[in-house]
Amino acid sequence: GSAAAMVAVSGAQAADAIVVEPEPVEYVRVCDMYGAGWFYIPGDANNTCLKFGGYVQADYYVRHDHDDDDVSDHSARVRARLQVEANNETPYGTLHSSIWWMREVFDSYTGTDPEPHDESSSSEGFYEDDFLLRATISLAGFRVGYDATDGTIWNTYGGYGFYTAINNGGYGFETAIFLEYNGSFGDNFNYGIGIVDAGGSGAPGQPDIHVGISTSMGSLSIGAAVAYDSSESAFAYRVRGDV
Repeated sequence: GSAAAMVAVSGAQAADAIVVEPEPVEYVRVCDMYGAGWFYIPGDANNTCLKFGGYVQADYYVRHDHDDDDVSDHSARVRARLQVEANNETPYGTLHSSIWWMREVFDSYTGTDPEPHDESSSSEGFYEDDFLLRATISLAGFRVGYDATDGTIWNTYGGYGFYTAINNGGYGFETAIFLEYNGSFGDNFNYGIGIVDAGGSGAPGQPDIHVGISTSMGSLSIGAAVAYDSSESAFAYRVRGDV
């Protein structure tokens, strides 16, 4: 009888014990639907996928001038770029957001600054600069925001690099705020139309119109772009072909 009572009491104590369950841990999941480097934000109900990127670049220049008392010009530059991309799936397709930020430090001991970013001709100088390279939103063929990385219609369809095709300025690295739509016919015919309020050309608040087309035929790729400068009432065009 005593043994049975002890077993009953022990069973009651065990049943009354409080067991604390650990909190569930949500680990970072790989988001492979957009390629390598993407991952889901833990706890985000919208299943947002993020991707981080960028680079660090360090340069050192030495230029020896035999006609200037054999004096060597020395300069150094360090650049760091941070890229953040985000994707969300919506009923209208993938909503893509992009932010690219650049930090640049330049030190020129003597001579002329070799970088086109600083057009001053001072013999010595040190500067630091932060600037936005890209801040864009894309959805269902529409793209809006700011892009200074040759990503607008003028450069996408008509070539890449630095040009001065407009009379009072150049459409290139300095082009700024834009709204555009890009689409396609068939498998190899692409088109785009949009407006740009450019920092390198045109008057502020007077957006310029861009139209671009591109296609491919075997090993030949052709692209063309037309821009209308509203402040100057002037057209510019560009054609590019690659084999």
